[in-house]
Amino acid sequence: MTDHIISPDGKLMWTGSEWIPAPPTPTTQSANVSMQDSVVGRDVNITNTTNITQSNAEDIVAVVVSTLEQLGFSGKTSPAELTPSQKAEVEQVLEISERLTSHGIEIDAWAELSLGNAARLARITNSAERHYFVALGTFRKNGNEIGEAWALRALGKMAKELGEYAEAERWYQKSLDKDRFTGIGASALNDLGNIAEIRGDLEEAERLYLKGLARAKNVKLWMVMEGSLRNLYDLAETRGDQEEAHRWHTESVRLKQQHAEESKKMEDLLKESR
Repeated sequence: MTDHIISPDGKLMWTGSEWIPAPPTPTTQSANVSMQDSVVGRDVNITNTTNITQSNAEDIVAVVVSTLEQLGFSGKTSPAELTPSQKAEVEQVLEISERLTSHGIEIDAWAELSLGNAARLARITNSAERHYFVALGTFRKNGNEIGEAWALRALGKMAKELGEYAEAERWYQKSLDKDRFTGIGASALNDLGNIAEIRGDLEEAERLYLKGLARAKNVKLWMVMEGSLRNLYDLAETRGDQEEAHRWHTESVRLKQQHAEESKKMEDLLKESR
């Protein structure tokens, strides 16, 4: 095997295609973990054997987080689905995260949430649940109620996808109870509306969607507002109320136009301030 090239300052290593953080020189105090598998992000690599030590753990965690971000996972956001190659990357990232955890190396709660989202999309339910509960516990320990609300909602989303609607409703309600005034609370109201609609209670679904829309408007969460309007449009379609459906469609178009105009104003202000 060709020796890796180390930068003059000893901090970077050339893999043959890019520079990555160089592993520290092993010491007798290092607790090493042999990582035979590779994590391949679009411009991030951990190749061949990587030794996790207390001194380079942060670098490896950073690579894991960076790989997740390149796949579209950033704590609060996730892609709609994974391609086969992305699923393989997720599986490798999850394996490295498990080895990090097994050696007592703590991962940031938001990164744990991203790992849970990645595992859920990869249909690795047990892993997703574990990462969600770790994130939930860390958020609670740190007194981060917003983060806690996100983790609770993630557990609800997973339960819903598994068809466990009563369990999903329980998690969504806990998320709403934890965060009643910001975006996650508005999203939880939409989630609860979805469960009501699945159960056939269209009146309750409409009430929850409208409440979620009002809350999202209060804090100008455009994506959540669009989600509420889409839900209301679909509900009207289900009822066969074309006039109502048209009204919600018109409101959605108006909202998107308003969002575009405000975004442009913000961009113009940023340009002027430079």
